[in-house]
Amino acid sequence: MGKLKEKFGEHIIGLVFVVAANLITAALSAMSKWDAPIIFLAMLAATFLTLGILYVWDKLRYWRLKRPVNVNRWKHVEEMTIWQAACLFDDVEPYRQITDETPCYASLQMIKSAANNGKIEVIKQPSSVINMMAIVTADSLRQYAEYIGIKPKVFFS
Repeated sequence: MGKLKEKFGEHIIGLVFVVAANLITAALSAMSKWDAPIIFLAMLAATFLTLGILYVWDKLRYWRLKRPVNVNRWKHVEEMTIWQAACLFDDVEPYRQITDETPCYASLQMIKSAANNGKIEVIKQPSSVINMMAIVTADSLRQYAEYIGIKPKVFFS
């Protein structure tokens, strides 16, 4: 199942469901007086419809994760969460669901580490541990970006 999940990602459950539904329908149509070719064609159409929906959903999700940052909207923001800063470091519009499979994950880990080491000023944190909901300043992010040699558009426009 690991290789299938790696190849098809989060859609593996949907694919397994479609295959199982087709197998059950084929077995039922073979055991009953149903018109087997019509049922088979209907299930085949449903399979392709489901695969098409999963494909479009995946493309929309990827587009959302790679949407370019609106610099004018963010350049005057002086305080932000670490998760927002991670997206802005990668010049994409911030999104909350950062996992190890999303493009901003490395930036999130880098900023959290820098905040834990005192290289980025944390002005508010919701718990005793610095996490992605901690509030940081744009000035300290700008200084850290210069220190590591990158120039995110929001901080250097």
